[in-house]
Amino acid sequence: MATGKRITLRDIAAAAGVSAPTVSNVLNGNDQRGKVRISDATRTRILRVADELGYTPSLLGQSIRLGRTNQVCVVPLNLYSPWTEALVDAVTGACRTAGKRPLILADGDWSAFLAGQGADGAVIEESVLADGDLDKLRRLAGSGISIVLFHSAAEPDDIDVIRRPILPALHTALRDLTTRHRRIAVLTGDAASTDDERLLEFRDVIAEAGLPLDPDLIRSTGADRYLAFRQAMELLQSEDPPTAIFGTQDLSAIGALWAAQRLGLGVPDDLEIIGIGNTPESLQTDPQLSSVGPPHYFDKVAELLIQRLNGDGPAERLHVYPAEIWHRGTTRAGRPSSKG
Repeated sequence: MATGKRITLRDIAAAAGVSAPTVSNVLNGNDQRGKVRISDATRTRILRVADELGYTPSLLGQSIRLGRTNQVCVVPLNLYSPWTEALVDAVTGACRTAGKRPLILADGDWSAFLAGQGADGAVIEESVLADGDLDKLRRLAGSGISIVLFHSAAEPDDIDVIRRPILPALHTALRDLTTRHRRIAVLTGDAASTDDERLLEFRDVIAEAGLPLDPDLIRSTGADRYLAFRQAMELLQSEDPPTAIFGTQDLSAIGALWAAQRLGLGVPDDLEIIGIGNTPESLQTDPQLSSVGPPHYFDKVAELLIQRLNGDGPAERLHVYPAEIWHRGTTRAGRPSSKG
């Protein structure tokens, strides 16, 4: 039961009938790492008493004592995307269990923050990197900071690299749409991009299927579901509307779903929609969003970072999560239909 005063290790030791060093060893996980031997019964009693007293560790005190910040940061490109939200939720949960403090760095100055020992570890998205940043990450890793990087090509070496190969599954999903539709629209970050692999894959599939490529069906939405909604509204109210929409992110596909529902269109009978990411938000729409992406792996990524912070984890530094096709309520794969 929590009281008004700050609970100390001595308070816990007195209530549990053990010494303060024993409490410290349990709360710092030293017994779990084999540094000391403490019985399971004693460990359980200490943790129960700490919880009952409302004990919370002093992060500042731990930082000074251990030479660590006990802080972990997430460095995303877009703070409000479903992908980022899922990653932050997973990292926050893992940090709560491990007694770490999660931070989100969204101002672009992540390298200076980490170089100043602002955190013990970081999960970083490839899209935030500029030229030369990979070298910065390797130097940071060499200084003792644990780095988990989402990247399609970087070599792991002394950092953990997460790869999510998506093109094989995406090709299959788009090819399936071309068997039922002639006019397929795309909601993408930048319609004028010449190096967006998802948009390039769409163009290749359309050409492979022998369908005309209408530039007006390719719309820029950035990473904004509301702009995706407006673009989809415009497309669906045009003289020759698409009968399928492909969102290069789940958030843009969700914007298209909102537009279809606003206009009273049946999904998937009047309009098929598919996104990319297989984010948790894809399961929250009605109907649930069909998507291309790996099985949910955010908890595994978060746990990997915590393991590295504890000097543990697998020997392998390259972690691959291939994409799969998740046909849910916004596509009608396998149902016979003539092209619209």
